[in-house]
Amino acid sequence: MGMLFAPKILGLMLALFKRGEAAKMGGRVKLVLSVLVESVLASLLAPVMMLFQSHFVFGTLLGYRVNWSSQQREDADLPWSEAARRHAVHMAVGVGMLAVAALVSPALVAWLLPVAVGLLLAVPLTVLTARSSLGMWAARRGL
Repeated sequence: MGMLFAPKILGLMLALFKRGEAAKMGGRVKLVLSVLVESVLASLLAPVMMLFQSHFVFGTLLGYRVNWSSQQREDADLPWSEAARRHAVHMAVGVGMLAVAALVSPALVAWLLPVAVGLLLAVPLTVLTARSSLGMWAARRGL
């Protein structure tokens, strides 16, 4: 967790305490709000990215052809069906993790929730974060 949040916190502190720096980024309130929103999204998407990266690494080690195609950069929304197809395994892993945890020890479910929630919400998070309208909305508000 320290590796995820330490650079953000240090960068935020630098921007907040260095004269005039926060003003360049929309002001202190918008800067803090932007960091909080980005931190929540990064935390939710981290388990999904971990599974994608693990898939590529293990696929390469096992001799499978792994395609690293470029990202879609066009101004087009991602259809729900495409997101569901890409994240079906991630959601299944999240459900499976929680089901096994519930059988082993119900208290374990609470410990796995930070990872499982991101996996379970992979489809809506992907669709929403791919929307250019959401990015433009945030930009208009200085976030």
